[in-house]
Amino acid sequence: VIYPPPQRDRVAAVKAIPGVKSTTSFGLAFEHLDFNVKKPGLDDVAVRKAIASGLDIDSMLRRTVGQFSDKAQVLGNRIYVNNQKEYQDNRGAYGKGDATAAKKLLTDAGYAAGADGIFAKNGKKLSFRFSTTAGNALRETQGELFKAQMKLIGIDIKIDNSAADVLFGKRLPAGDFDIADFAWVATPFATSNKSIYSTGGGQNYGKFSSPAVDAAFNDAVALLDESKRTAKFNDIDKLLWDEMATIPLYQKPTFIAFSDKYANIVDNASSTGPFWNVGEWGLKK
Repeated sequence: VIYPPPQRDRVAAVKAIPGVKSTTSFGLAFEHLDFNVKKPGLDDVAVRKAIASGLDIDSMLRRTVGQFSDKAQVLGNRIYVNNQKEYQDNRGAYGKGDATAAKKLLTDAGYAAGADGIFAKNGKKLSFRFSTTAGNALRETQGELFKAQMKLIGIDIKIDNSAADVLFGKRLPAGDFDIADFAWVATPFATSNKSIYSTGGGQNYGKFSSPAVDAAFNDAVALLDESKRTAKFNDIDKLLWDEMATIPLYQKPTFIAFSDKYANIVDNASSTGPFWNVGEWGLKK
């Protein structure tokens, strides 16, 4: 059994091996962009909204996971993913590559484009680092696409990737990033998102803080009625869009392959992983 991160060449090579079964699944993990809101420029919600407006997520999806799975979809929610019954798309006009709307947001907020086309305010250019896991071809491609898309709206991006152990073990916890691309490996429980988006939350690497979001999470986790709780969590996601805490991109695919001599091997595309039923694995008779 292998359970590697899916890359186009890897998936194609494995599917060509005789006697091997493989599946690509979309579970509860999702790729996103994390903002460090303590960085000058990114502390301005107008800049974060301009980035979200100029970002073309559909193009990014087609150039990455869409190349080996036609089930890939743009994600419009941070609390629920596309194939959960509670999911609703709250992104509105964001993520559709609207350079005109992005530039208007910047101009209205007092930024002006310089001779090089990069917007600035009070002498400070909008120039940020993009960081993700070095060696991950899909994410490195996303970084290059992001850089090109941001250039079209007058924001300069410098690629600053690190090995996974450095990015997750040192840089993110220390706030040593501007814009980071990584995945949240979610659980079925929406309450687990509280530590990501609440003030002082342990997974809130970007130091986002909103009294409205904090209060809404406190209300949501106390609700016992499922329909009311779902509605409240979707309201929280709308607040997160309004304040552009992060930008969800798409569900992160998983890829499992195994010898067809074995039975009952089924991926669980969540934080549980493929070993959820390992006691039932066995050789076919």
